[in-house]
Amino acid sequence: MKVLLVNSPWQKVKTNLWRYVSGVSPNSGLASLAAYILQAGAEVDFIDAAAEGLSPGEVPSGVKSANYDYIGISSATSAFPLALLTAKALKAAFPQAKMVLGGCHPTAMPEEALASPDVDFVVRGEGEETFLELISGKDPAKIQGLSYRIENEHVNNPCRELLPDLDVLPVPAYHLLPMHLYRPPLGGYRAMPAISMMTARGCPGRCTFCFHRLWGGKIRSRSPEKVMEEIDYLRSNFGIREITFYDDTFTFNKKRTRELCLKLAGLRPKLSWACEARVDTVDTETLGLMAEAGCHQVCFGIESASNEVLENLNKRINLDTVSGVVREAQKAGMNVRCAFMVGNPGDNRETMEQTLKLARDLKPDVVQFNITTPFPGTEMFDWADEKGCLITKDWSLYDHAHAVMNLPGAPPELVEDYYNESHRNFYMRPEFIIRKALKIRSPREAWMNAKAFFSILLQPRE
Repeated sequence: MKVLLVNSPWQKVKTNLWRYVSGVSPNSGLASLAAYILQAGAEVDFIDAAAEGLSPGEVPSGVKSANYDYIGISSATSAFPLALLTAKALKAAFPQAKMVLGGCHPTAMPEEALASPDVDFVVRGEGEETFLELISGKDPAKIQGLSYRIENEHVNNPCRELLPDLDVLPVPAYHLLPMHLYRPPLGGYRAMPAISMMTARGCPGRCTFCFHRLWGGKIRSRSPEKVMEEIDYLRSNFGIREITFYDDTFTFNKKRTRELCLKLAGLRPKLSWACEARVDTVDTETLGLMAEAGCHQVCFGIESASNEVLENLNKRINLDTVSGVVREAQKAGMNVRCAFMVGNPGDNRETMEQTLKLARDLKPDVVQFNITTPFPGTEMFDWADEKGCLITKDWSLYDHAHAVMNLPGAPPELVEDYYNESHRNFYMRPEFIIRKALKIRSPREAWMNAKAFFSILLQPRE
């Protein structure tokens, strides 16, 4: 069985700040799927069109073989229009291949994917077992988690139960990926080569803007031993010196976090790393262990300075504790990245001003502002669709840089104005520039910071 797996192209809109400072990360789900079917005996080719900067029409030219039985394309929402164009180009080049779409957007909207004549199947949710059963020849009607067409009817088979033990998964198929192209965002790393990886699926939060359907509501994690096995593989085979853990909440379990930190602290040479956390999942001891183990940056999602807005988002954090957690992380020796959103349900000019003020008052080392985006499959999307708040379903605009909701008190023009000015408002203050300059550790770090600052300063305005 010969399979081509494609990470969909991604178009960076010029008005999106992250066009200039964003990194390039591997598609961890697709890399895991590749390893899983390789283990079962499939022949697999892999194209990361996003990392390679390929347009949909250019993807077929990067193919190594003339014969594929199945082609799988993974797509997030903002990349979905490009994923459909990629499917069209590949179907024209390989008409004998069955075209399969997976990822967040096809999982949430399988009927939309199947409306394309170039798409034969949709794998919903966690894809390893569903995709393997499909390419192994099992009757599609008996495959859980699969959607398909019968004549003009769309069929959604029952959802598949999630893998209870992630340790059954092999190390992702990094050897198939363009490893030399991956890098963290500017200001987010200290050593190269660097890569991102995931050690768990799921999140303890139930925020209305997050898509829980892909990985499920229950957190499942790999054992510390399996995590270290993957890290050893990356260091030995690719010389990786830094890792960004892209788990939704790396620190969801304090006992496991401590176990991982003890193992990471024992690595020689030492590994540099960063992670994402919630302010309600860390304490002074855990933060100290993380820093000692090589963590140089931790990201906390704060989202808003308004308790009412946080309640609307079901964020479930206490704003009174945020400042103390940020200070404790910095005191331990880590940089702190804080993430905020503007254009939330309940937002208005006053609450967005309060959020900008909170960002300044917290004095984090890095901030990230996004426009709140109701992705299909989330509670927020269902709410906005029902209330008539969505102003477009042009998925290419669902990129955290365009307002796609018209909310009372937060019309699109106001939200985009706040987004466009938020980073300048934070980064271009003399106080911040001086504080950042005093913490620079090397000429390389100075150069990265300068590039990031100029990218923000020169960000186009609409």
